[in-house]
Amino acid sequence: MKHLPRILLALASLLLSLSAQAETITLQPSGCGLTRYCLDVANDANADIAIYAGPTYANRTLYLNGVAYTGPNTSPSVLYAVDGSWLTLSTEFSSYVTCTKSGKGQHCSTHWTLTGGAVVR
Repeated sequence: MKHLPRILLALASLLLSLSAQAETITLQPSGCGLTRYCLDVANDANADIAIYAGPTYANRTLYLNGVAYTGPNTSPSVLYAVDGSWLTLSTEFSSYVTCTKSGKGQHCSTHWTLTGGAVVR
């Protein structure tokens, strides 16, 4: 029992070091085209980031410096790599619609922009 305070102090130090190691990458506005595939996403860490988050897909994929993380297409969501590592991705999108008339028909397209978000690992 006399070592209990030392053990508790060691555990508290470990928890503090783990929480201090969390890295947040802030995503900046980036165009995503018609499919909500955001290539070369600008960010404050100058990381190589691409997000594939088609609005009708159940899952989305984040490529971070060549590593693919996949998970539910919701925000925020936890995404996993094949090696078991994980991160949290939050995203915010805006969109606008353009329509083109041709003869008696009309075709409309939705254009997507990533307006912000973050990667926490």
